[in-house]
Amino acid sequence: MRRFDCAFRGAPAGGTDGKQLTQFGWIHEIACPSENTLYVAERLNGRVQKLTPHP
Repeated sequence: MRRFDCAFRGAPAGGTDGKQLTQFGWIHEIACPSENTLYVAERLNGRVQKLTPHP
C-alpha cells in the first residue's frame, strides 16, 4: 500500500492487510472530503475508516 495526501502527493509507504486500525481488507473506495481527512471503505471488514494526520 502506498500513502498519498489529498492532492495525491506521495508519502511514506504504510498499511497492511488486517482488521485492526489502519489495516485494510479489500479497499473498495477512498474519499478525501477535506485537506486533513481521508475515508477508506473496505469490503472484507465491512467498515469505513476515517484517517487524519497526527498533530
